[in-house]
Amino acid sequence: AYGRVIRELSRDPGVPGADVYLTIDRQVQDALTKKLGEQSAASVVMDVETGDVIALASTPGFDPNLFNVGITTDQWQALTSNDHNPLMNKAIGGVYPPGSTFKTATALSGCEAGLGDMVVNCTGVMRLGDHEFHCWKHHGRMTVTSAVQQSCDIFFYTMAMKLGIEKIDEYTAALGLGAPTGNELPGERSGLIPSKQWKRATFGQPWQQGETLITGIGQGYVLVTPLQLCMQAARLASGKAVTPRITRYIGTHEQQRPVTPALPFSSDALKAVRAGMFAAANVPGGTAYSRRITEAGFEMAGKTGTAQVRRITREDRARGDLKNKNLPWKDQEHAL
Repeated sequence: AYGRVIRELSRDPGVPGADVYLTIDRQVQDALTKKLGEQSAASVVMDVETGDVIALASTPGFDPNLFNVGITTDQWQALTSNDHNPLMNKAIGGVYPPGSTFKTATALSGCEAGLGDMVVNCTGVMRLGDHEFHCWKHHGRMTVTSAVQQSCDIFFYTMAMKLGIEKIDEYTAALGLGAPTGNELPGERSGLIPSKQWKRATFGQPWQQGETLITGIGQGYVLVTPLQLCMQAARLASGKAVTPRITRYIGTHEQQRPVTPALPFSSDALKAVRAGMFAAANVPGGTAYSRRITEAGFEMAGKTGTAQVRRITREDRARGDLKNKNLPWKDQEHAL
């Protein structure tokens, strides 16, 4: 406790290890970290063909040297009591409801199951038994492409109900959700794609049809890490089962990548989802249109998401004030 040497029991001299060269691009990493600032946030940038992680950030962070030189009680209390969780690497160890970013997985599942030509009229609400399932907007006539573009909940409620939870489980597994990605960093969590068997084992209760509906829009029991979401986007973009890696060289030896197999989805299914993601970012009415890159040749496809962290009651809707900024921080929705 006082740092005094009493006696030496044994000695195991260390040997120099090999230098490790990462796939991380320092400039991209710095820019990303500065952009996130002190928000409770995470972001990942990944090469869609190779799986190389170009940047991986979790904010706010902390100085690891504090633990090397001796952290004070006040410093430890400040870190552990901070509701922004600076000690957690949110990119790989934080699990969150993916919200509407999961709709690309539902869309791909539906297209692969033969529902690619489905048309749904969104009236803003869908009833199942005595429950109402709401959309954030009255969209009208929706196809797969326009539903991804405008993030229509009613369309994906309907598609999820037609698919069933078993098909959703089967197809989302191919996108790498619900399991660790296998990257080299410790502390990765697997997230969760729920199933009938999981609910029975966890709660001792049968699966309900309404739970299938909210699974289809990435709510309910669904949990993912930001790294998994990035991998999902990379797989949609490339059509390959790419996995993230962070190590490029150990010493002078480049780490070889295994041949990446193709995803078990048809080219038509992938094409339909990519078209919706392109429209979301580049066509008026898309949920990411206001944040599009306008410089020619730099257009990006994407999918936004908003995930509730609390149940919105009928009384809340009647009051009408559901704006994020008016809620306590812990009740504010996740933005993806």
